[in-house]
Amino acid sequence: MIMKRNEELQNGLLELDVKILNVYLLIIVNFLYLIIFYKERAGIIDELLNTNYQKKYPDTSNYIKIIVIILLFVNGIFLYYSYQDLKESVDLYNKTGDNTSLEQNYISFNGNLLQLVATILIFYNVFIKEAGVTTVITK
Repeated sequence: MIMKRNEELQNGLLELDVKILNVYLLIIVNFLYLIIFYKERAGIIDELLNTNYQKKYPDTSNYIKIIVIILLFVNGIFLYYSYQDLKESVDLYNKTGDNTSLEQNYISFNGNLLQLVATILIFYNVFIKEAGVTTVITK
């Protein structure tokens, strides 16, 4: 009994740690976007005022690729936990008939799934189209 409770607490702690890591990764993504936007802003200021502010910023040519990879990872993890919550809600509904959290978890799962699909489409545009690959399937 105590071992099972201890294992449940450890699993809950691990889940929270992964979710906290995802939040940190999303903060990093936002900082990368900020650097990209500030560099673009500096480029516009350079054109308007004939200055050289854009050279003070790092090369951001690979930042979008890094952002997409991080977002794929984060969205995949959120989809996994959303699926686990949906599965628990379905099990609870099958046992007790209680569907209070079932609809909310279903909507959350579908939202996370659509977000992952959108990120995969961005991944395709950034990596596959940019590389000039016309087909992914080879003979």
